[in-house]
Amino acid sequence: EAQAEALAAKEKVLQVQNTLMRELDHRVKNSLAMISSLLRMQASGSDKEQVKDELHDAANRVLTISRVHERLYQGCDVSSVSLKTYVEPLCTEIRDALASDGFELVFDLPNEFISSDMAVALGLIVYELLSNALRHGFADRDTGRIEVTFDGDDRTFVFTVADNGRGLPNGFAIEGASGLGMKIVSLYATQLGGVLEHMPNDNGGARFTVTV
Repeated sequence: EAQAEALAAKEKVLQVQNTLMRELDHRVKNSLAMISSLLRMQASGSDKEQVKDELHDAANRVLTISRVHERLYQGCDVSSVSLKTYVEPLCTEIRDALASDGFELVFDLPNEFISSDMAVALGLIVYELLSNALRHGFADRDTGRIEVTFDGDDRTFVFTVADNGRGLPNGFAIEGASGLGMKIVSLYATQLGGVLEHMPNDNGGARFTVTV
């Protein structure tokens, strides 16, 4: 009886902790969404296109982090999210915000769970690579195809974003890239303990992989 009472007490404590974590994630999500809205308001008040673009990018990055907390709040486990149900809607939102549905998104993602920390890193990597493809890879087109895939096992995985756009400029090197977006991708790939690589895609576009 004493053991049963102790077990019941522990379960009650865990339930309280889980409820508190959900409430915290919910509040963080709302706060991040508010920050994103403020950045967009600031962007709309600027008369400089470069400033507008940079503020909108910052707003989208904050919103990406907010989406992790949204998924944590909706799920049963506050410490992890489903890769498939997290990445696919995120990619669709990014596509719809930056371009039209004339750009096809193709996914090959397992329905396995990843930690919330990994979800934040992958979310920001996805945002930067997808937005780069839409803005630069398809700069002169209104249709295209982007593939987002995940392949791996218990020891290693490869996350890939590939497109059939115009491809990377001659002499492109990740180490020498001056744009903030590529620096963010490199930073979070390193944070995951992985390696970021680029190469021409089979159909003439660009392919970026993060191998962890």
